[in-house]
Amino acid sequence: MSAEIFQKLQNDFAGIKQLDGAGVVEKIRDSAPWLSESQLAKEHRNFHDWVNGYGPLQEILSDRQISDLFVNGSGSVWIDRGLGLQRIETEIGNEKLLREFINFLALQRGRLFDDAHPFLDAELEPGLRLHAILSPLVEGGIHISIRSNQSRSGSSSNWLNLEVSKYLSKIVKAKKSFLISGGTGAGKTTLLSAMLEMAEPSERILILEDTHELRINHPHVVQMQSKMPNSDGSGEWTLQDLIRQALRMRPTRIVMGEVRGREIIDFLLALNTGHEGGCGTIHANSAKDVPSRIAALGLLHGVSREAMHAQLASAFDLLIHLHPIREYRSIESINLVKEVSGMLIIIPAITFDSDFKINFEEGFEEFEQML
Repeated sequence: MSAEIFQKLQNDFAGIKQLDGAGVVEKIRDSAPWLSESQLAKEHRNFHDWVNGYGPLQEILSDRQISDLFVNGSGSVWIDRGLGLQRIETEIGNEKLLREFINFLALQRGRLFDDAHPFLDAELEPGLRLHAILSPLVEGGIHISIRSNQSRSGSSSNWLNLEVSKYLSKIVKAKKSFLISGGTGAGKTTLLSAMLEMAEPSERILILEDTHELRINHPHVVQMQSKMPNSDGSGEWTLQDLIRQALRMRPTRIVMGEVRGREIIDFLLALNTGHEGGCGTIHANSAKDVPSRIAALGLLHGVSREAMHAQLASAFDLLIHLHPIREYRSIESINLVKEVSGMLIIIPAITFDSDFKINFEEGFEEFEQML
């Protein structure tokens, strides 16, 4: 669908929730009388996709196995189905069409996407997160990144192994607090969801996220989402705000979908006020990098390395690090988080080799005792 036809239809049907199919076709015919009947039907479907779906990206995102989609300008499209990125040939329209569609999504959320507002973060649906950015912030025109946690490639995840799952279940049942680390696409959200589903039905789980990604089959889940400011710069609610609200809601377990900024300070303080079983995820290249990563987040906001390490050691019992093995999602290690002589150290308890074999490390005895 051309951007011009869509704009006219959008104006004609603004504020109308139940669209009349025949009326839409007639409007399209008026805007483009040269179209054949089959082309009219196609444009009708396209308009439906724009209003109720994903517009020019509808066909690609209908594949529920896709975990990542990247549009680099109008030149190349890449997807990931869990086995690495691959380029695909598909028709998604030109630069103008893509800009119009992303701006349409922004307007639905009370925001703008144009030269004065050159980026957008939005949730398309539960578990489907979009980021779009315009030049000159990026070369080559509009770039779109979409991440999905809908792909549940369980057969490629070693945490479904019965022996591994046994230890994960014990961690949850014992209400040990844990942090899951790993790189982008390592499966942190998927593993966290799987572990939270092991929690007792009587638990009240409060989940705090920037974008709803955690989808948990549990009878008592309260999901809270931060809110970005609107185009006027008002209406913002941060993760720090949500943490303060969560503490007043009698949580059994507080969950931070992902820590990446100032909220880590408030989160650690919250877990150190007597709340057991807290958990979350963080980006890190290795388990031993996590203390430095968290210390750096604290230093950016005026909290010393020593204070962050002390809070981290008190708040979390365990660190689970993920790293792909032969392109398959895998737990690389389960580690103890300890403070020794004022220093935070990560002690391996269980590791997994390239054949997914379990190895019991120096911290395994203490790990078993705490469970």
